[in-house]
Amino acid sequence: MSSLVISVNIAGRSYRLTVENETEEELIRKASADINDKIKTFAESYSFKDNQDLLAMVGLEVTTKLLSKETMNSSQKDDILSELKVIDSIL
Repeated sequence: MSSLVISVNIAGRSYRLTVENETEEELIRKASADINDKIKTFAESYSFKDNQDLLAMVGLEVTTKLLSKETMNSSQKDDILSELKVIDSIL
C-alpha cells in the first residue's frame, strides 16, 4: 500500500503529513479536530496572549490525561498480578 499525503489544520496553520493508510489518516484528522476543539474551549475560558499559550495548555492537558491513564493501567496491572499470584498459590 502506498503512502498518502494529507493536510491538516491546527490552530490556523496547515500541516502536510504523510500517512501509511486510511486508518492512520482518520486518527490524525480526529486528533487535529480534538486539538482545535480544545484550543477553542481554552480561548473561550481563559485570557491568552497568542496561540502558543493555547497550544501549551492543550499539550499540558493531553499529556496529563495520558500520564494519568498510564499510571492507572500500571496500577491495574499490579493488582491483577497480585490476584494471579494468590490464585496460583491456592492451586
